Amino acid sequence: MKSHNSDGPLRSIFGLARQIVLALLMVSTGVMTLSLTAGQAHAQACCTATGGGEFAVVGRCHQSVVTGQLTFEPTLGTYDSNGTYRSFEGTRLYDTILTVGAGSRFGTERFQAYGNVPLRLQYRELAGMDGGTGWGVGDASLGVRYTLLEDLMIGIEGGRPDTYAPFLDIYLNGHIPSGRAPDSSNDPVGADITGNGHWGMTGGIRASKFLNIRHVIGAYAEASQYFNRDIERLGSTVSYRPGTEVGFGLTYMHLVSVFWSWGMTAGLHHGFDAWQGGQVLSDSGTRRLVVGAHLTRDVAFPFWEVTLSATNDAWGDHLGKNLPFVGPSVALSLQRNFL
Repeated sequence: MKSHNSDGPLRSIFGLARQIVLALLMVSTGVMTLSLTAGQAHAQACCTATGGGEFAVVGRCHQSVVTGQLTFEPTLGTYDSNGTYRSFEGTRLYDTILTVGAGSRFGTERFQAYGNVPLRLQYRELAGMDGGTGWGVGDASLGVRYTLLEDLMIGIEGGRPDTYAPFLDIYLNGHIPSGRAPDSSNDPVGADITGNGHWGMTGGIRASKFLNIRHVIGAYAEASQYFNRDIERLGSTVSYRPGTEVGFGLTYMHLVSVFWSWGMTAGLHHGFDAWQGGQVLSDSGTRRLVVGAHLTRDVAFPFWEVTLSATNDAWGDHLGKNLPFVGPSVALSLQRNFL
C-alpha cells in the first residue's frame, strides 16, 4: 500500500511534466512554422517584386535571368482616325511569336542591362486575296535600368518613415529595326513584315510599393521617340518619322504564396502626329488603351518560374485611335533565374 501510494504521485508528476514538454514542443513548432512562412513570403516578395510583364528584366534578388516566351496574337479589328472600332470581315490575321531574352546586373545591384529578340510566324488573309505566311526576326530591344530607391518590402508601418519609400527605377530602352520594314515587303498581303523599320528610344520611370508583404501597387510613366528614315512612297523618297508617344500605367500584384502570384496592369499610350517630308501629318496621332493580367507559378523556387499572361487593346469606340491591328494577346513564358 505504501509503495503503491508513492508511485501515484510520481506518475502524476511525470504526466504533468510530459504535458508541459509536449506543450513547449507545440509552441516551438508553431513559432518555427510562422517564422518559416514569413521568411518564404519575404523571399518570394524579394524575387517577384519586379512584377509581371517586364520581359527579361532581372528580379530584385537575382543576379541574372534567361527567359523565353511564346505569344499568340489574333487580330480582330482596327481603329480609324475618329476612334471608331471596326471588326474585320473576311480577313484573318494571326501572329505567333517566340521571344528569347536575357538580363544581368553589372558592377552594382542597382544597375542592370537586358535585351530580347522576337522570332515571328505570321499569317495574313485579306478579303478577296489569297492568304500568305511569312516568318523572320522581328525588331529587337536592348535596355538598361537603375534603381534609385529601394523598398524594405515589409509594408507601411506607422511611425517608421523608412517603410514609406517605394522601389523607384529609371530605364532606357533602345528599339533596333532588325525586322523587315513595311516598305521592304515582297508579299502582296504583307505577311513578311516583321518590324517598323525605325530606330527608337524609350525612357521612363517606374515605382512599386509594398502595402504589406503580399500586396504590391505600382505606376509607370514613359516616353518613346522613333527617328527619321527615308522611305519610298508613290515613286519618290520622303523622310518619315512616327510621332512621339507618351504612356502612363498602373499595376497591382498579389503574392499568394511562395509558389504563386498574380497581377493586373492597365496602360494608356498616346502618340502625337507623325512627320513626313518635314510636314506634320494632321490627325495621324494614335491612342491605345491596354489592360492585362498574369499568373506566375514558381516550379522550382527561386530558380524556375512559369507565367501565363493575357492583354487586350480592343474594347469599343473611342478607346483607341489610328491603330490598324488590334486584338488580344496570350503568352506563356518560362524563366530561369540565377542568384
